[in-house]
Amino acid sequence: MRSQQLPHLTPNAGDNRHANRKTMTMTTLNTTTIHGHTEGRFDGIRRDLRTRFEAWKVFRQTRRELNELSDRELADLGLHRSGITAVAREAAYGN
Repeated sequence: MRSQQLPHLTPNAGDNRHANRKTMTMTTLNTTTIHGHTEGRFDGIRRDLRTRFEAWKVFRQTRRELNELSDRELADLGLHRSGITAVAREAAYGN
């Protein structure tokens, strides 16, 4: 972020005798450059979204495939139907 100092003329409210007299004040504006840092930030956001989307697809596919199994097949794997979401979450996100 870049700071830029801009002068502004404002009337001096405290001095009624010299109503036409002006004092200079400084205002700081914060601007974000379009080149450089901002482009890198967008690339990072895009990569993060892509990574999250890919993990979500793994979660959905794992859950769908496990739901297609019969109770007997799930039992052979040591799973109960109520644990399918937890297994899919661990497969996709690692927690």
